[in-house]
Order: sequence, then C-alpha cells, then structure tokens
Amino acid sequence: MSNFNFTNDLIHQNKAVESVLELFSTNDLKANVKRVQENNNIKNQNFKDDNIYDICMQTGTGKTYTYTKTMFMLNNAYNYDSFIVLVPTLAIKSGTKNFFELSRQHFIDEFGKSLSFYEVKSEKSNKKGQMPQSIKDFCKHDDKNSIRVLLINAGMLNSDTFKNDYESNLFDEFFNIFDALAHTKSVLIIDEPHKFAKENSTWQNILKLKARFILRYGATFKEYSNLLYNLTPLQAFNDNLVKGVRAFVQDFKIGQKAYIKLKDLNKNEPIFCDDKNNQFSLKKGQNFSCFYDFLNELFVEDFNTKRMLLSNGVELSKNDKFNPFSFNDDLAKQMINACLNEHFKLEKDFLSKKVKIKPLSLFFIDDISSYRGENARLKEYFEKALKAKIEEELKHCDEGFYKEYLKKSLEDISLTHGGYFSKDNSDKDEKIEQEINEILHDKIKLLSLDNIRRFIFCKWTLKEGWDNPNVFNICKLRNSASEISKLQEVGRGLRLPVDEHKNRLNDDGFYLNYFVDASESDFIKKLISEIEIQENENELKLGDILDEKFYKLILSEYNLNEDIIYDELFKCEAINKRSVIINIEKLQEKYPLAFNKNHLKKDKVKNAKDKEKKVKIKKHLYKDIKILWEEINKKVFLKYSANEDVFLANFKNFLKEYQENLQENKSYLTSTSISVKEGKIQAKTSVENNYCTIKMLNYKEFLLNLSAKLGLNANTLHKAFYELLKEESFNVNEYLNELSLNQLCKEFNLYLLNNSNKIFTISYEEFSSTIHPTKITDNKGSILDEIKASDVGVLSDKEASNESFLYEEIFYDSNIESENIKANIKEVCVYMKIPKNSLKIPVAGGFTYSPDFAYVLKDNLGKVHYFVLESKGVDSKLNLRNDENEKINHAASLFKGLKISFIKQLKNNEIKKIVQQVLDA
Repeated sequence: MSNFNFTNDLIHQNKAVESVLELFSTNDLKANVKRVQENNNIKNQNFKDDNIYDICMQTGTGKTYTYTKTMFMLNNAYNYDSFIVLVPTLAIKSGTKNFFELSRQHFIDEFGKSLSFYEVKSEKSNKKGQMPQSIKDFCKHDDKNSIRVLLINAGMLNSDTFKNDYESNLFDEFFNIFDALAHTKSVLIIDEPHKFAKENSTWQNILKLKARFILRYGATFKEYSNLLYNLTPLQAFNDNLVKGVRAFVQDFKIGQKAYIKLKDLNKNEPIFCDDKNNQFSLKKGQNFSCFYDFLNELFVEDFNTKRMLLSNGVELSKNDKFNPFSFNDDLAKQMINACLNEHFKLEKDFLSKKVKIKPLSLFFIDDISSYRGENARLKEYFEKALKAKIEEELKHCDEGFYKEYLKKSLEDISLTHGGYFSKDNSDKDEKIEQEINEILHDKIKLLSLDNIRRFIFCKWTLKEGWDNPNVFNICKLRNSASEISKLQEVGRGLRLPVDEHKNRLNDDGFYLNYFVDASESDFIKKLISEIEIQENENELKLGDILDEKFYKLILSEYNLNEDIIYDELFKCEAINKRSVIINIEKLQEKYPLAFNKNHLKKDKVKNAKDKEKKVKIKKHLYKDIKILWEEINKKVFLKYSANEDVFLANFKNFLKEYQENLQENKSYLTSTSISVKEGKIQAKTSVENNYCTIKMLNYKEFLLNLSAKLGLNANTLHKAFYELLKEESFNVNEYLNELSLNQLCKEFNLYLLNNSNKIFTISYEEFSSTIHPTKITDNKGSILDEIKASDVGVLSDKEASNESFLYEEIFYDSNIESENIKANIKEVCVYMKIPKNSLKIPVAGGFTYSPDFAYVLKDNLGKVHYFVLESKGVDSKLNLRNDENEKINHAASLFKGLKISFIKQLKNNEIKKIVQQVLDA
C-alpha cells in the first residue's frame, strides 16, 4: 500500500521555514526579527525579548510538515538536534505521531537524516518509581545521523509524571523530568498556541523546560510574540492552498425561530426558558422533554456557576441559546439524504477518472447511542438510505471499477462506515477497534481503494487534531449553541486532496460541502467575515489620498504609469483633482486586480443554493465562429513516432538519473552501543552496511503495472531494466514496491513531456466524428443561451463588451486577458474566451492543455482568417516553465495539422499587432 508522496517545493511552506532560519542569521535578534517582518509584509509588531517566535499558518496548509522541515533545516544550518513538540490534546498528539511515521522516509531522502521520535505515555509511577524510559532515551540520545524529537501533550506536561521526583535519577544529577529536559537545551515547538494561555499553570510548566527558544505554530493566536510569518485565511483561500467551501442549509418551516435559552445558573440547578415564555429548572441528569417530547434524550450532564454541559457535549454559558428543532430526527434524515446525494455525485466523478480520488464524508452527531448500541436508530436509517442510494447508482453505472466498488459496498453495508467516540477507548469489540484504528491512525488504509469505508460518524471529538485530505463532505447533524469559529468548524475538510497514488492535487476546483440546518442560515456570511477580517491594510476609504502606496498596488498588476492612472481615475470620477478618493466603487471597478486582493475570490466560499453567475452568449455571432469552434473541438488522440533505440536510451538515462529518489526495498540492521564517558552514560546507534532486499511486488507485477500506467510496451521496459542490470547501473529488484512504481510513473510522465521533442515526433489523429455537446453547444450542435461565468473568468468588468465579442459581459482571469477582450479591432468579425477545460488537448505524459482565445478575422478582400491564442502575462518565454512551453508546442503541432494559426502572446505583445501579423502572413 503506497505511502503519501510529500512535496518539498510548496512556496508558502518554504517561506515559513526560511523566515525561522533568517531569525538566527546574525547575533542581532531584534534587527533579524524586524528584517524578516519587513520581508513578509508584517506591520505594527513590536519586538519582544521573550525568546518566543510565532508562525501563523491557516488550517489545512501544512503546518505540521512546515515545523518538521524547520527542525531539519535548523539542524543543517545551526546544528540544533534536540526538539520538543508540545500539543494540546491526545487527538492532536496521535495525528502528529502519525505524520512523523508517514513522513519519515521523505525527510531521510531530503536531508540524509532520520527523526528519532520519543513519546511519554501515561504510567502509574510515584516518587520512588522509575523515570519514564522514553525520557531517559531522549536525554541520552547521541546519534549524529538523526535529530531527536520528544512529543508530549498538555495533560502529560501537567501530570504527576512530570511533577514527581524519582529515586532512579538521570546522569547521577537529575531526579525530575523538567530538570532533565532543561539540560537538553531543546528547541520547543508549540502547536495550537491559543490553547496555552500565559496566565495558566500550563505555561509555568512550559517555562520549566528552559527551551533554547520557542516556536509557536498555529492558525489562531490570542496575542502575537515576534510574528515572523503570517499566512492569512484570505491568502490560503485565494491562492487555492485549501478547498473552497459550499454550504448546504437544510430549511425547516416549523420552529425556525424557536429557541431554548440558559437563563440562569446557580449552585442547585440551571434555569431554562423558551420563546413561548415557558420556564423550567432542570437537575443534573434531567432531560428537556418538558419543552418538547422529542428532546427526551438530551439532558443536563454537568454544571457549575459559570458553565453547563449538555449530554451532547455542548457547553453553555448564561444566555446561550439553541434551536430545539435541530434535534429532530426527521431533520437529521433530510440532511443525511442531502449529504449522500452530493457524496455520490463526487464519487462517480472521482472514481471514474484514470487516476482516481477517494472521497470521504464526515457526520457530526451528538447522541452516541443513536450510532452505537441497541437502539442505533440513526445508523439504521443511514444504512437503509445508503443501500437505496447505491442500488439507484448501479442502475445508471457503466461497467468498470466504480461499478465493482458499488457492488462490493452492497455486499456488506456495515463496512462502508465507521465511528469514533471517546467512550470507544474502553470498548474491546474487535470491529470497533478496527474502525478507530483506521479513522485515527491509518490514513493510508482509510484512503485505499480496496477499502470501501468512506463515511465517518463522530462527536466534536474530531473537531481538532484530526483531518484527512479527502474529506469532501461534512454534515453537522446537530447544531451547537455556543459560537464556534466557522473556520475551525470547516478545518477538518479544508486540506487539498490526494489521488490514489497519494499525490497532492492542486486543482482550484475542489470544494468542501458543509451541511447545516436553518438555524445557521448565516453560516457563509460569518465564514467570509472571518476569512477577510485580517485584511484591512490596503482598505480604501473615502477621503484617502491616492498616494504612493496605492499607485504601487495598481502598478503591481497593470502595465501603466502614474500619469495614466491619475488621468483614468479622474476621468471616471473616482478621484478629484487633488487625488482625493471620492468614489471607491469606481476605483475598484477600474482596477479590480489591485483592489480585490483584500476580498475573497468570487465563488470560493458560497451557499449551494445561490444561483451561479451566468454570462449570456450573443447567439447571432456563433455562425461566424462555428467552423473554427467545431474544428478545434475535434476528438483527437496523441500519436508518438519514436525510434526504439532512442526511446530506450532516454528511458535508461531517466532511470539512472532518478533512481536516488526511488524507495528501496531494503531492511537494514542497526546496532546500539552503550558507553560511559566522563561519568555519563551515552548511547550511539549506527546502521550496518549489510542489508537484505524485501520484494513487495514480484517483477512481473511491477513490469505489467508500469506498462499499463505509462501506456508503454512491456517488452521495451523489460529490455531497459535488463540492460541496466547488466551494466550494474540500475537494479530494478531493489525497487519492486508500489511507492517506487507510482513515483516512476509520475516523474517519467513529466520527463516525457519535458523531453518529448528529443525522444519522438508527435502527431494527432481524429478518433471520433462526434463533436457536440461542447461547453457552448448542446448535443445537437445548437448554441446555448448562456454558460457559467466562472468558465471564462473569475474577475468581471461592468464595461459593455465589444460588438464582436461572443459574450455579453466581460469576465477574465488576468490583466492581459482583460486588455485583449477590451481591444476593439475592426478586422475582427468575432472572438471568444475559450471556456476552461473545454478543449483538453492531449500532450505527452498524459497531461492536457487548453488555450485562451479563438479569433475570426476578415481582411480587406473579404478573406476569412482563423487563429487561436495563448496569452501569458510574462515578459519573456524564458519565464515560462519548461512543461508550459512543451504543452504550448504540442498545441502548435495540433493546430498546424488543422491549418489554423496558433500564437503565443507574451505580456508586451499587443493583440492589435498580433491580428495584423495574422492578416499579413
């Protein structure tokens, strides 16, 4: 079963790592902090001489990966080799431990060192007992081939295990864990810092560790201390570092405004009232059926004079309210059905792809007995609804993997779902233990396509410390009365997904579907407010002067100068003669790329019921572009023509170059020697040179799988492996595992694309005469009335479009596209922005490509000219990535065969000049 394929080149993560490294580049810490903050555009932060440094990264952007990489980089740069990672809860500790195990080989490959991991587990010990072995091993660690990391949670830090003095000491000097750890001079990393308030006793225990310095990583901070890096929620959403969010609000007509409020708390019993002026005092253990019969399973679990706890885990303070109808079973059933509908839409799409994605759905419930126990009514309904849904799907499902996956699910519905609840920890049921292990600890197994489990039930126990990249649906079957951060709520599903080979996917079209009831109808409004709340630095205000700051902002997106900007804004009455801003809306309309930075991208977070913005098509223009549109929409396949010897030589060269990145099947023997030096015990671990090779796939399986995935002849691949084995330059037997197989496929596909012009000649052949439907036509070839606006651009302009532009409104994705659309050129009969993902031209390596514009021109003699345009907002083709250039070269080959001009437009190439070049050719 393949491991996660971690990537080390994500810009936002590397920037966070570099910010910490820069902190210690000179001995002047204050100056270093100031320089790092200036580089990261962090303002209004005063230096604090407290040895604490903060890194703010939003949920789902790889915080744990970032601080783990930081540990290795600090070791490389400054020889720091001892680290303590402190987390607030056992759930987060479990997730962190799981990450350390999954990423172990990745960091060995990158740094040549391993992470020696230690954890302190609960032990019944006393002052006369033994100091925990893990503490001893951590403190004695002396392996230069690894860094040592101690993982502890807040509960352990505050426990007697840490407070006690031990009869059996360490180094004949330390009888207390705090003293022993202080001696290691470790770097302390704190995860979720908002859980560690400085006024609490936990912070005093943190200080006893006497860390070399403290790095705090989190999405939420009560107050900053030397903030070094700030990846805001807005950046994370707008830069597509996380999924978008769609909210599904389940309405209920009766009782939408009903509430039960905690009116008062006293020593004896809490007092509740409702919207009908009913009032009841409830004792501990008493249920709420006095208000509504269907609340007979919701009761008061515990309370004090400040807060009370309901049986569903929700905490209430005085004057907190909840809607009783949120606890109605009929509402829960409707939400389950809605969630299943969306799940199977995604599942059918994702599991029908060549490279598959397994979607998961998460259900938050309040009543454990409704899922576990004799009267598990919620589970019974879920299984019944799921069975009906799968049977319905099978009626309309083509033969293939997905159909078999559905059939396997029907064989035992109980295996499709699982649950985790804190009370499960004491349950010895083998099936429940398996569920918990998959959900909490084994992400790989949960994401395996061999495993049909994809629905998870839990209480809010999983709201922090647990996430899975492939959660696409979260169904909140019970609303909570207390105000919880909406960002925190959706956090379990924000991480970008991975495919079946565990490769991270960066497509900007992924959404988390979040299901709530009508009592949270303002969910999206609140979520957007939370996302945008930090972004006010460049906020426009009436009466502001259009100064250097605003000019710089505009010039960063538009190829203009200050005089032109002033003239344009004065002309549209956005500013007056003295450069005072008098109309914010007109200024934003004129330069949206500059001033939309402080706002969430359109449709990144939205209500599912909101009507998607459409753009109307000028149907009368279609007749002039019909021939071109149908020509470029022909179904074609890519044909390689290669000399076998040339291909063989390139494949062999690739294997030799890339083999150091492959995962070997080797088992090494490690030996540890104990010595006494200057009265201190030291342990040293070394890896023996002798190893044995463990085959996880046999050669035939490996070869045939590789042939199928790459679409290449198995005999050619075998010949390459055989010749390299004879040359003793590559031994395939050392890499017969699924991880190496997937890595080979991924990297060789990219190698094929980047070197296609050296390896073979390419051509395209038509394989189907069927063209319609397309993004702008129906299956009969008739032009549509409208299409989704997001298919032609995420930015819009209220300016009327040119008569020859196919769409009635202007939508675009970049400044160069906006300029092309607005250019009014008399020789252009009709032109269009090609909808996203509409052409999908196949290119080498299994990738696809789609250009930006299609033009129809007519010269002075009445001759018609066609051309397709790819617009790139870069100054030189040298600034294009090699794979981008190759995709464009492939498209040029296709259009050359179709006898259609294809042109690559760079930043300084005006569209008028390009049109003239086509006419002159």
